Amino acid sequence: MTDRASELADVIREIEEVDTCIADLEADARRDPKSNAARHNKFACKTMRRYRIRLVDERDRLLKELSAD
Repeated sequence: MTDRASELADVIREIEEVDTCIADLEADARRDPKSNAARHNKFACKTMRRYRIRLVDERDRLLKELSAD
């Protein structure tokens, strides 16, 4: 159980890091929306959001396992 709890804490921390990264990329893209970097940031945000969905699914799975114990 401790193993899953620490894994859950790691996943939650990673979700927070991804959220921060997405916010930073979006802020950078808003500074100069017509730049090539802004276009790349837009694609990076999409990728980070897909990764975040996987992390949330993992978090939910771990929560379900912990509540079953």
